[in-house]
Amino acid sequence: MSAGPTIVVIEDDSSIRRMTELWLTTKGMDVTTFAEGESAIEHIRQSIPGAVILDLALPGLDGYDILKILRADPRTRDIPVIVVTAHADVESEVQVKTLGADEFVRKPFKPQSLIAVIERVMRPAA
Repeated sequence: MSAGPTIVVIEDDSSIRRMTELWLTTKGMDVTTFAEGESAIEHIRQSIPGAVILDLALPGLDGYDILKILRADPRTRDIPVIVVTAHADVESEVQVKTLGADEFVRKPFKPQSLIAVIERVMRPAA
């Protein structure tokens, strides 16, 4: 078991989910993945992670709904959330930032870029 931070990845595309998990675990992070939001929310409420990587286009609850739920719950409202999406429009970025996302990363992305964003949002406030 790694001593690194715990990251929850919510991504319905299995290849992106597996690759993201691989990249993060090679950087010493513990990763738990989900293909949909309902079980991810329950897990997040039980085991508060260091950060959440959230896709917007998901079956059932979409990423916008999940972000609203996480931000409305006192137990989860301060968890850093990084939205990773193929939605390249400015409106999507503005909407997720308004809903409380910490970062917005467009697909496709470089692993190093995502890791840098995770490290930045998880850095303790000075």
